[in-house]
Amino acid sequence: MSGSFYFVIVGHRDNAVFEMEVFSCCSRPPHVTAGHMRFIMLHDIRQEDGIKNFFTDVYDLYIKFSMNPFYEPNSPIRSKKVQFLGQKHLLS
Repeated sequence: MSGSFYFVIVGHRDNAVFEMEVFSCCSRPPHVTAGHMRFIMLHDIRQEDGIKNFFTDVYDLYIKFSMNPFYEPNSPIRSKKVQFLGQKHLLS
């Protein structure tokens, strides 16, 4: 299944902490974390389970980044793993 996806994590200062065009378009309600970070995805196909699994895995990855003592809140995150997760959950 192919489609277009745009994913962004919005920080506390409304800055893009992470953004990626997975491969723009309907929108999905944002996933808001306990720390008020917003995970937003725009997409043009309906794939609820894949998007839910993608958000869950990316949230777990974000928690690992935020627990790192060298990570400064609201600083950009650079990770190739998110693109891998996008291919795994959204394009399968």
